Amino acid sequence: MEWSTLAAISAGVVVVCVVLLRQWWLRREFADVVAEAAALKRERKAERAGDASWGTALAQTRGRLGGRLRQLVGKVVADDQLWRQLEEVLVTSDVGIQTTQHLLACLRRDVSAVSPDRRHVIQVLQKRMLQMLCRAEEKHRRPEASSTNTPRVLLFVGVNGAGKTTTIGKLACRLVREGKSVVVAAGDTFRAGACEQLEAWARRAGAVFVGKEHKADPSSVLYDAVSRAKSVGADVVLCDTAGRLQSRQGLMDQLGKMHRALGKALPGAPHESFIVLDATIGQNALAQARQFAQATPLTGAVLTKLDGTAKGGVVVGVAGELEIPVRYVGLGEGVDDLRPFDPLRFVTALFGESEPLAVEAESRDRRQVQVEKKPVEQTA
Repeated sequence: MEWSTLAAISAGVVVVCVVLLRQWWLRREFADVVAEAAALKRERKAERAGDASWGTALAQTRGRLGGRLRQLVGKVVADDQLWRQLEEVLVTSDVGIQTTQHLLACLRRDVSAVSPDRRHVIQVLQKRMLQMLCRAEEKHRRPEASSTNTPRVLLFVGVNGAGKTTTIGKLACRLVREGKSVVVAAGDTFRAGACEQLEAWARRAGAVFVGKEHKADPSSVLYDAVSRAKSVGADVVLCDTAGRLQSRQGLMDQLGKMHRALGKALPGAPHESFIVLDATIGQNALAQARQFAQATPLTGAVLTKLDGTAKGGVVVGVAGELEIPVRYVGLGEGVDDLRPFDPLRFVTALFGESEPLAVEAESRDRRQVQVEKKPVEQTA
């Protein structure tokens, strides 16, 4: 066979290979595009479902706060009567007096007294509430987890009946699903059945359980739990504590002992101290947070039963007055209904979809919302 024939055959083979390779590459690119589009579709569907769950959970609070505000500012001029009525609506919606005064000061400054617009009043209020929630998060921004601060120790405090044990159980389930190894510590050795309840949650979540007999020293339980977490290389330790009334100074002093025990087991622990509050009690929850904040440093709050109350305005009060960020909220009874708190979704759902949030176009990332310092002026 002549060399020219061989060269022609070789060239043809090369062309065929190039064509086949190009087709394979295009099919792979097309498959990647399809997969990306499907993932985006699932993400948007989940986002819409999340927005719907927030809207459903806050329906009662929205009717009490958002509905009354829309009725109030629908026929207004910006006079003293308006500010008094706004103050009444915010206070009776469990936003809190101090937070209400701050919001009114912002409204007086931002809303035109000559030709006020209903939508503008609502949007300014939404924006200020969102900034208030984000400012609390900025103050207690959590450092990124690394091997040098593992395990991460979270301490949960609060009164009886707020939902601490259930919150820890649901959070353990969430963290394990995210691929983290979790240890739960039954530091509530006072309430009968508390250890058994938490052990059942740990078994359900696939977490390691550490507990002792009834009436054992809770500080020793927490110490042992952190030691166990270090030995097994766990990522997170969730520490339950006995419910205590904020007026019982002796019980409140025990929290200091628990902090010292955790610090001995792992320097820097606890890394987070969460107060669990029952949203259905409104202003009483704010009073509880105020008292606990005096006894122990708090870095976050968990609001339970938010779906069953019209007093969800307390979320704004906790962040506004105490500058304690809300980390998680309970939007239902299911395991998946303990949700990370989203300030934007909360404020949007609080006023309803008919009132678009003024800063929504800026970003969905709460960290990009401008965080302003509190004004020093007070309302007249």
